[in-house]
Amino acid sequence: MPTPLRDSLTDRDSWYDVPCSGRLALELVSNQSTWILLREVYYGTTHFTDLARQAKVSQPTASARLTEMVDAGLLNKVSYQERGQRSRERYVLTDRGNQLMAVFFALMQWGDRHLAPDGGAVRLRHADCGAGVRAELHCNVGHTVTPDDLELVPGPAIASTEPLQEPGAV
Repeated sequence: MPTPLRDSLTDRDSWYDVPCSGRLALELVSNQSTWILLREVYYGTTHFTDLARQAKVSQPTASARLTEMVDAGLLNKVSYQERGQRSRERYVLTDRGNQLMAVFFALMQWGDRHLAPDGGAVRLRHADCGAGVRAELHCNVGHTVTPDDLELVPGPAIASTEPLQEPGAV
């Protein structure tokens, strides 16, 4: 069910030029190779040639995507040198990149449900208790929320006058 715009948001022309954070995020991660390389770094693959091979992308594509992710602050390049070898670099997730993995896991969960109903190659499990993990939306006080439960209100970029309830507030 669509969620209609209301109040000051109904005049789309008045805020057309305000950047959409969803669009900005999609521009950053809009191609499959970016997601797959990010996944591979999360899985522990850190060396360039291994990343290109595991992601099944050409080295020029891997180089371009990895550079974009470093520039965007999703990955860091860390120099290392094994004894008797030349200096090399490996890729590691930043906090920003690690936070983006939650989006990947939500996509993976959706894919398991709608594209691979028998299950994908991996499942998510909470390391501390062993329970399965699922991606869900929650409001700031902890209620589970579906897309049908949402309403869109002006964000800070449009000078919102409607404060949102913060976690722990009653």
